[in-house]
Amino acid sequence: MLSVGIPRIVALYALNAVGIRYWNYLPVVRFALTEEAKKFLTPEYGFNLAMNFAPNQDYKLDLANAKGKVAILAGDADESFNTQALHGIVRSAGKDWPVLLLPGIGHIPLTLDPEALKAIVDATMQLHYH
Repeated sequence: MLSVGIPRIVALYALNAVGIRYWNYLPVVRFALTEEAKKFLTPEYGFNLAMNFAPNQDYKLDLANAKGKVAILAGDADESFNTQALHGIVRSAGKDWPVLLLPGIGHIPLTLDPEALKAIVDATMQLHYH
């Protein structure tokens, strides 16, 4: 079972707000993984890692300020995010980036499924050579 330490996240967030980052290594999310899965998936996230995956408070401003070549790939079966909204979010930020939703791909399989990995490589090559 997934375990999220909400009280610890709140406490560390408050400490970080006043410049105290000493305990940011502490785990705040633990995933229910088999011993086999732990060999290739991260079983827990510390505060720093968990916060690094979160968008900033104003993610639309982050998108608007992004520079360089960008392509967005996500699964249309993502359990963590409403990926169906990505196209509109990107366009509302004034970006004309390609948004590709991979059919039947969930959140974690986006980084593990061979077809998803091929799509990521193909999109990267398109950005690099065009």
